[in-house]
Amino acid sequence: MFCSSCGANVKPGSAFCTKCGTKIDNYNNNLDSSRPSIESSGRLNVHQNKNQDSNNIGNQIIKGIVAFFVAYWAVRIFGIIGLIVVFGIIIISSMNEKK
Repeated sequence: MFCSSCGANVKPGSAFCTKCGTKIDNYNNNLDSSRPSIESSGRLNVHQNKNQDSNNIGNQIIKGIVAFFVAYWAVRIFGIIGLIVVFGIIIISSMNEKK
C-alpha cells in the first residue's frame, strides 16, 4: 500500500505515513494494493502496478534463465552418462568376443 500524499510504501494497518506523516484513512487500508487507486487529488495512482509488473517480469526472466541452464546441464550430463554406458557395453562385448 502507498501513501496518497507522498507515494511512500505504507504497511497495511498503519495509521500514519512514516515518511511524511499523512494520516492513512481506513478506505486506503482496505484497497487491494495490486490495483491502481484514485488518489485524493483525483489522479490515477499506477505506480503500484508498474513496480509489481517490473518485478514480475524480472522474476520471469530469472526463472527462464535458470530453467534453461538446468535443462542444458541435464542434457549434457545424461548425454555423457549415456555415452559412457554405450562405450562400456561395446568394450565389454568386444572383450567377451576375444575369449
